[in-house]
Amino acid sequence: FARFGDDNALRMMTRDRARQFTCKGARVIGSIEPDIIDRDAAFLQRRREIVAAYNAAFDGQDWLMTPGLRDVRDAATTAWHLYTVQMDFAALGRRRTEVMSALRAAGVGTQVHYIPIYWQPYYQRFGFERGLCPNTERAYERMLSLPVYPDLTDRDVREVVDLLVTGVAGGGHGSL
Repeated sequence: FARFGDDNALRMMTRDRARQFTCKGARVIGSIEPDIIDRDAAFLQRRREIVAAYNAAFDGQDWLMTPGLRDVRDAATTAWHLYTVQMDFAALGRRRTEVMSALRAAGVGTQVHYIPIYWQPYYQRFGFERGLCPNTERAYERMLSLPVYPDLTDRDVREVVDLLVTGVAGGGHGSL
């Protein structure tokens, strides 16, 4: 059996065998593709609904900046695989790790995207130091990615919003 990336095994296959393998693979993919396309379209639509709900709920929150599109024409093609907000943690009197831990305790998983690449250990040996890209670093310090997976229910989205708006911003320093 030939594995992808196994050059020796692929060389041993005859041209006819390779064609047969390719044709069978194309038929299998072709037979399931409509289901995948339908599922993906539904996933994209659901993500867009979640993004719209987050955007509406966070509108007017001066401590939180929602992600946007550079061009409104991109709305039809953006997959919204991440929903990364920028939060003014200092103005809220909280560290990002505190907010993330509190959300995790409430069952809401969040992530941080993306650490400046030159902060990675590999790049340290080349002399890259913090402060190299101050705008990138400021953005990184404010970023938090919220859940946007298609299985989120409307109730789940409202819960995320309520935890952030009421628990972080509205509840004072002891909340959340």
